[in-house]
Amino acid sequence: MHNATNAVLDRIASRNGLRSDYALAKAFGRQQSFVTNYRSGRSQMSDDIAVKAANLADEDPALLLIELQIERTKSPEAREQYLRAANMLRKALAA
Repeated sequence: MHNATNAVLDRIASRNGLRSDYALAKAFGRQQSFVTNYRSGRSQMSDDIAVKAANLADEDPALLLIELQIERTKSPEAREQYLRAANMLRKALAA
């Protein structure tokens, strides 16, 4: 499953030279099952963990929070608005 959660975990690992999910979990101060549960889709990142993840990836936490909400929402109309907000934030960050 490749989603915003897996994508940010991959970026954290790449940016910090972490070669395993075990090392990635240690960066969060957690057990390996912490990462395994995210990667498998058994768990979703809380907002607090998402902010920490964005900081570990040296990214804007607001954008990751929006990307995670896009995946969580069941409403097509809400998803469209979150996508719109994410695109606006990406443009603002790139400027």
